[in-house]
Amino acid sequence: MNIYSILTSSTNNIHYLTRYIKFVSSFIGQPKEKFKTELHHICPKALFQEFSDLRKHKWNASNLTHRQHFIAHWLLWKAYPTNEMTHAFWSMCHWNRSSKPNSKVYQSLKEDRANKLSIWFSENNPMHREDVLEKFPKFKSEQHKTNIGKSNIGKHSKPIHSKEQKQLYAEMMTGSNNPMFGKSAVKGRKWYNNNTKSAYLLPSDTIPIGFTKGRLKPSQNVVLIHVT
Repeated sequence: MNIYSILTSSTNNIHYLTRYIKFVSSFIGQPKEKFKTELHHICPKALFQEFSDLRKHKWNASNLTHRQHFIAHWLLWKAYPTNEMTHAFWSMCHWNRSSKPNSKVYQSLKEDRANKLSIWFSENNPMHREDVLEKFPKFKSEQHKTNIGKSNIGKHSKPIHSKEQKQLYAEMMTGSNNPMFGKSAVKGRKWYNNNTKSAYLLPSDTIPIGFTKGRLKPSQNVVLIHVT
């Protein structure tokens, strides 16, 4: 199989592609070593899916050391200006602990990846798709849109408490009525109530007669007691 003709069939930087071919060719036939080598697709499977099955295309496989594998993907990133090769080298930089690029290469790679991601998300933004936009309500006019906006002013998903309710709750939680009055927050406290009063007790506190586990809602007209 003519590897050169396959690799040059995709848009590339011929200078770095030539260096890549020369580099990987020197390791063809290198024996596999446990924990020391990794299997590499000479023709990247992201670009040449038809040759990704290495059992069928054994010529496309090469055993590379961790460092050699890192350099191979470095050259592929330089040779092919694609999202796939950028992502592959980015992953290699973060997962291959045996090899790291210098600061200049890392900055160039990060800027390249950020730019490609920006383009990809811009082109694949679901809010730009007609089938998605069709699911949103259509406004008859700009005035209709304005009227809808005005009609939603003041609406809340949560219930609004009146000033009287807020004042009542504030009084309930003031001074000795506050279950935390004179105490610091301690793990293990639990709520108890007798349907009219609530108590927030420590495991060491004595549970008042008639009280069962549970807390009454603040909106109920309840009295909080402080147990010492």
